[in-house]
Formats: sequence, C-alpha cells, structure tokens
Amino acid sequence: MNEVLLPKEFGNNRTTTSVIALANEWHADVVREQEAQNAIAAVGQWQNRQNRGKPDPKLITRWAGINVSYSRFEKDGCIWLFSQLYTVQDLLNEGRKMKNCVSSYSARCASGACSIFHVSCFFPDRQLSEDKATLQVSGNRVLVQARAKCNANVSLTTMSLIRKWAQLNRIKIGI
Repeated sequence: MNEVLLPKEFGNNRTTTSVIALANEWHADVVREQEAQNAIAAVGQWQNRQNRGKPDPKLITRWAGINVSYSRFEKDGCIWLFSQLYTVQDLLNEGRKMKNCVSSYSARCASGACSIFHVSCFFPDRQLSEDKATLQVSGNRVLVQARAKCNANVSLTTMSLIRKWAQLNRIKIGI
C-alpha cells in the first residue's frame, strides 16, 4: 500500500502511518496519566485498615526521596542540572518530556525502593534548556538506570557528568 501524504494542516511531511503512530502514542500517554490520576484520587478516599498504620505506597502522591541535594555543574558553556522528582505529578511530567514509562515508578519511589532524577542542560547564552536523561537510583544508593529520551542510551558527555554527580553524592554506578 502506498503512503498518502496528508495536507499541510496535519503537519509537514505527515503520512497516514505517522499520524496513526502519533495517535497511538497519545492514547498510551492518556492511559498512563489516568492510572496515576486514579492513584492520586484514591489517597483522599483511602481508609487505613490493613496496613497497621503504614500508608500503601501505591496511594502516596509525595515522598521524601533519598538525601541528595539539587546539583549543578558547568561544562562547555552549559549548566547541567540534576533534580530529584518527589511526586506522582513530577513522574507524569518526566514521562511526557522524556517519552518513557517513569510514571509507573511511583509506588517504588513512595516505598523508598528507588528515587528518580531528571538531568537537563541549560545554555545561558541562548536561553535554551535541553532534557538529557532520567536516572533511577536504588534505595541503597546505586545508579541502576540512566536513559535519554525514548529510553535511548545517554551520550558519553552526559554519562561523564552523571558519573561526576554520582561520585559527589556517594552513589555507586551499577550500570
């Protein structure tokens, strides 16, 4: 079957296949967001009966994270920023920005099993920010994942800054 090039109002060089792929991606995002929003709504309705005073990690929308401060490094005209994500909404936003499934990690973060970090690079001369990576650090301070957008491998430059950040924060590299 030949691809049909759609009119310009659908975007430059869009085909029916590319529009369908975008629609499928949007639907998957909506489902993930609805699941996270359901968890947020359940917090207000949840009755603490079976957990002996401990909140259910699936229903917590905000957590303490690990003791790592906000970090900032300058290299080659770029300011690298490392920030920990502390809420379900933060994870939802990260998943949208980085096109990954990090929003599904909320229960793990709430239970203390892991912490998630966002890495970005800010270019002051151009007033431009680039999202570089999503990091997963285990509860015992081991970096277990570092992924760029769409779960791609991070660049060598990004990985060298991640290693520096990890060393300064007493986080072992497990990848």
